[in-house]
Amino acid sequence: MGSMIEWFKVKNRQDAIAKTKNHVLKVCDCVVETAKASRFFMEGKTEEGLAVVKRVGELEHDGDEIRRDLLKDLSRGELASAVREDLTHLVKRIDDVAGAANASAKYMSLFTKPMWEKITAAFKDPITKIMVHSGEAAKHLVEMVDDLAGQRLFISELGRQVNSHEHEVDVLHFEIKKLMMNLDMFANQFIAISFVTMIDIMETITDRCEEVADYIILLAVAAK
Repeated sequence: MGSMIEWFKVKNRQDAIAKTKNHVLKVCDCVVETAKASRFFMEGKTEEGLAVVKRVGELEHDGDEIRRDLLKDLSRGELASAVREDLTHLVKRIDDVAGAANASAKYMSLFTKPMWEKITAAFKDPITKIMVHSGEAAKHLVEMVDDLAGQRLFISELGRQVNSHEHEVDVLHFEIKKLMMNLDMFANQFIAISFVTMIDIMETITDRCEEVADYIILLAVAAK
C-alpha cells in the first residue's frame, strides 16, 4: 500500500491529488448540506429543506462524475496493480459517505411539515447533534486526504477525532431508539418505519467516515 503514497509523489501528482481532493470535498459538501436540510425541516421550512435535498443529490452526482473520471484515468495509466487497487478502495469508501448523506436527505423529504413538527418536538436535540457530528467527521476526512498527499503528520489524530464523532453518533442513535419505545407519536406504521430508516441511515454517515479514516491510516502506516 505504500506504493500509492509514492505514486502520489512522482506520477501524475497534481492531477491525481486534485481529483481526489475534489471528490472528498464534494462528499463533505453532501454531508454539510444534509445537515442544513435537517435544520430547515425541523424549523418548519419545508420548501427550503426540499431545495437543499435537491442540492445534495446534485452534489452526490458531481462526486460520482469525479470518481468515474479518476477511475478512468487509473485504468489508462501505467500503474502497478497495488497502486490502482489502493486508490480504487479509497475512492469507493469516500463515495459511500456521499451515498449515506444523499439517502438520509431523501428520507427527510418524505415527511410533511406536520410530521416534522411532531418529530422536532421529540427528537430535535439528538438529530441536530447527529448531523453536527457527521459534518465534523466529513470535514476531518478532507483534512486527512490533504495530509495523505503531504507530510502525513496529523492523520492519526484526525482519525481519532473521526472515531470520536462516530462513537457520539452511536450513543445518540441508541438514545433515539430508546426514546421511541416510550412514545406513541407514530400512529401510521409506515411513517414509523420510514423514520427509523432515516435515523439508521443518518447513523451510517459517520460509520462510512470512520471506514475512510481507518483506510487512510492504514495507507499512511504502510508507507512508513
